[in-house]
Amino acid sequence: MQKGLIHAVNNLLPLIEHRMCARHIYARWGKIYPGKDLHIQFWCIARSTSEPEVKKQIQKMKDLKGGAKAVEELLDRWPISGWCNAFFSDLIKCDVIDNNMCETFNGVILESRSKPIITMLEDFRQYVMIRIAVKRQFALKWKNSCGPNILARIEKERKKTSKWQVEWNGGASHEVFRDDLMQHAREGYVVMLACQSCSCGKWNKSGIPCEHALAVISFNGVDPVDFVAEWFKKETYVRAYSFTVNPVKGREFWPVSDEGPLQPPVVKKMPGRPVKKRRREPLEGKHGSKTKISRHGRVFKCTICHEEGHNKLRCPKKDNNIPTGCPQVETSLVLDETNVGNRQRRQRRMSGATQASKGKKKMHASVQGSGPHLGGVIVGRDNPQFASFITAGKLNALKSRENAANQTKDGDQSELTSIAFEDAAFPTQDSMTSATTQGKKLDTKNKRPV
Repeated sequence: MQKGLIHAVNNLLPLIEHRMCARHIYARWGKIYPGKDLHIQFWCIARSTSEPEVKKQIQKMKDLKGGAKAVEELLDRWPISGWCNAFFSDLIKCDVIDNNMCETFNGVILESRSKPIITMLEDFRQYVMIRIAVKRQFALKWKNSCGPNILARIEKERKKTSKWQVEWNGGASHEVFRDDLMQHAREGYVVMLACQSCSCGKWNKSGIPCEHALAVISFNGVDPVDFVAEWFKKETYVRAYSFTVNPVKGREFWPVSDEGPLQPPVVKKMPGRPVKKRRREPLEGKHGSKTKISRHGRVFKCTICHEEGHNKLRCPKKDNNIPTGCPQVETSLVLDETNVGNRQRRQRRMSGATQASKGKKKMHASVQGSGPHLGGVIVGRDNPQFASFITAGKLNALKSRENAANQTKDGDQSELTSIAFEDAAFPTQDSMTSATTQGKKLDTKNKRPV
């Protein structure tokens, strides 16, 4: 934010509290001083509710690397009274340090603001008219005197009250304290229920009892809802939405001006594709998808070494340190040994068949014998009638399927199955030739044509 605007607001509106968005301040300051530690410490300063807490958090930032210069420029460019919660007024009862409410409204009108002037304003009017009616009906359904978000925040603070001790001074004040054994010190605050204030400043800024106030309220046995600021009560909420926006007739009922229709200004078409999306800050991140969950912030954990920061694909211990007793590793080792044995037996069988078939005439024959198929098995080039035909490629494929089925069984059973399959009598070229010769001799004696 420019300093000219800060001085202008102070001069023209001296009684108005000028707040600035802490998120936009960090977006500009964080580009100059990046780092996760500085990022965390900035928001600790912005959310501090008392001046001693602000000084403590500023000193922590100065102790970081490059923190002294970062703090100096932060406080020089943006006055801390405009973005730190500790310096906000207690009358407003609002501890918001950003303008997300405005950004939410901008997101609602995103589609309408690209329309012509009259159509855009009509969309705004209709949206406000519907919202007021919906919010009023929503408030009338409250079963308590406060809204559900206020009750949820009270419940969140109530869970922190167990660590605090309460002492009453006999008057209108209570002392809430706890002993810090690590720092050998006592942390204490003063709570005044009649004034609805706590020395930590959180109850004063937000109007909702803090954990110290809730400890005192529990000590006295009263209802914490009675100590919530009037701004958050059901009656105030309904009164804020008691007004209505009147509906408007259609465009055909509007009066026609004698001056003619108002024309929009002439728009000069710029080169290139028109850009409708806003420019995002470097620290803001990319726009999320509507169908895919972002993986930003996800911590990967390796399933091999059980360390964070990587997965099993990039684990440095994947090849060097194989865990013993792992069923997956043992199974893979057994399967590897089985595959090697099956491959060696298949190579020996193929080499024997090749040597036996050298120097002999290739021919086909039908043989009725044992094999993986019912009926006869034919090894050759033709497919005679009423006989099954199997080639060398199909034979290898059959062997591969049998090996794959054996891998799912135990090691001993797999070895027995592979041996039994190896001993199966598959017809070779020699057996085919001898069987054919014998068949011809029989046919010659019986005088039957071959």
